[in-house]
Amino acid sequence: MKFLSNDVQKERALDERVNELFGEKNEDEMQTMQIDRKNMFWLVKKKLAGEFDVILTHEDRFSNVAHKILETIWKSGLVDYSVSENRVKKT
Repeated sequence: MKFLSNDVQKERALDERVNELFGEKNEDEMQTMQIDRKNMFWLVKKKLAGEFDVILTHEDRFSNVAHKILETIWKSGLVDYSVSENRVKKT
């Protein structure tokens, strides 16, 4: 399940990029302006997440991983399932 390690690597790359942006110069400015580094890190990370194809919300990320796991084991023939047809009734 290589996609799990790929997912972690993408987030690590994102974290590294955010850390690069903070640099020593910006770190001094943040201390001078009394900016919470942790909060600022999260805001910048959220802003750049799309560029790195990283899902940050836990619910969406877990759902995405679960679907990838299911698709992987289904394509490899380890599991088979069928979905019944659903109908929407007018009321």
